[in-house]
Amino acid sequence: MAIRYVEKVEMDLGEKIRFRSKVKPVCEAEIPFSITSAEYELIFIDVDTEQEILEDSGKLNINNHTMDALIEPTRSGSYCLRYVYHIADEIWVDNFSIKVKG
Repeated sequence: MAIRYVEKVEMDLGEKIRFRSKVKPVCEAEIPFSITSAEYELIFIDVDTEQEILEDSGKLNINNHTMDALIEPTRSGSYCLRYVYHIADEIWVDNFSIKVKG
């Protein structure tokens, strides 16, 4: 299974950032919904072995339709920041590509 990314971000090694994502309907209409729970996974992608290494995980902060996590990658390279969140009886997954420059 290939990872599809919704956004790409660059950061420097040693940075600790609050990563925010706002959920909105693709139709741009004002549809009422609530995010009932949300978690994140910070995954290092080892390009040499093609392995995914879970580096950090936890609960996301939820503020209305915005979710955020405080992340601090520990090595240079490629990461996937995965948000898994629940809206009604559905589970949604968003992947963000992060390139850490060292």
